[in-house]
Amino acid sequence: MKERKQRTPASDNCQRIRPSESASWSCVTEDLFVWQDSCNVYLLHTGDHAVVIDPGTGRWVRSLGELGVCHVDAIVLTHTDRDQCCCLYRDSLPSEFASIQLVVPATSRSCTN
Repeated sequence: MKERKQRTPASDNCQRIRPSESASWSCVTEDLFVWQDSCNVYLLHTGDHAVVIDPGTGRWVRSLGELGVCHVDAIVLTHTDRDQCCCLYRDSLPSEFASIQLVVPATSRSCTN
């Protein structure tokens, strides 16, 4: 009989995610950038405003200035796996992010309440 693994709290699993400390934004197109994190974090920006897709661990926040971004208007989750959104429940984002619009697929909304 196969032994079942005991589930650990989401925040414990997120602590094990250790993306590279030397990560930086890579240009995909003129206004779309990607950050290698616990998942690929995408940032779409116009001027000094941006939308972030799948925020990962949140380490990218320190580097928003590299792209000239001063305001993140929304965070979009493609799904709610831990690697996509662990910064949201680990308090890895600055307090000014608390009022940002969070866009979540209808099938995952119960996970974000």
